[in-house]
Amino acid sequence: MSTDRVAVPTAILVAIFATGAALGSVMILSEIPSQAPPPPVSAPYSEPINYSSEVVQIPSNGAGWGPVTNTSFEGVRFLFCPEFLSSEWFYLQGTGTEADGVRLAFVVWEDNSSGVGTSLPWVPSEAIRTWFSPDGVFGIAWLSSTTHSIAVEISVAFPIPRFSTEDVTMNPIVNFTEVPTTTVYVGVTFSLQVQGWGTSGYVTLNATAAMPNGTTYLLSMREGPILACASANNTPGWVADHAICSEHGSPDHVVVVLWDGYRNVTLLVRVG
Repeated sequence: MSTDRVAVPTAILVAIFATGAALGSVMILSEIPSQAPPPPVSAPYSEPINYSSEVVQIPSNGAGWGPVTNTSFEGVRFLFCPEFLSSEWFYLQGTGTEADGVRLAFVVWEDNSSGVGTSLPWVPSEAIRTWFSPDGVFGIAWLSSTTHSIAVEISVAFPIPRFSTEDVTMNPIVNFTEVPTTTVYVGVTFSLQVQGWGTSGYVTLNATAAMPNGTTYLLSMREGPILACASANNTPGWVADHAICSEHGSPDHVVVVLWDGYRNVTLLVRVG
């Protein structure tokens, strides 16, 4: 009997001790600062873009330029103006105004070439038959033409891709030299440098975008208006009115650089 009376308190003491030890462990662990999870890696969004399209007929005077044609499709306002320099050399220029107010100039050619030769990497909007805005929001494709009509297919993204934007002022230009500017935005490393100041050649923006996966896009461009924003051949002045002409984006429309021709650029990285 005495053995049974001693055994019960001992079991209780063991349980109390175990409970106290467990509580003590909890208190000690609670005093150790918890490690925050690593921040998510910022990266651009690169899913394919889907488009809605329609074919439109753009009237032409058949000689010289005009007339101006306005049309809208899926929220993008288009303005077209053909120019016939000869029966064998003609093109269609214009602008597309996106829903957020961004207005981009473009030009497409009947024979996929222009009077200045083949397209150059820093003149991405010249000498092409099919043109897409660098942000991938809209595109123009030359289909066919007659003297008095040009058939084009206009395409607008659905849904509209979303971009995060940042304005960057590059380093000052000293003695006709600009120190390269490097900035990281949404996980993309942009390298920017203006070259050619004070020379007889073209001023250019040397631009690259290094992606988190190691891919690097060349986004260089030439200063000054492309054909669609020039005043050559009696090109109407409305084209350059508040339209962005110096622009370059990656082929997948993930990163874009817009340039004012001097020290200011706008970076666009797709986020949705």
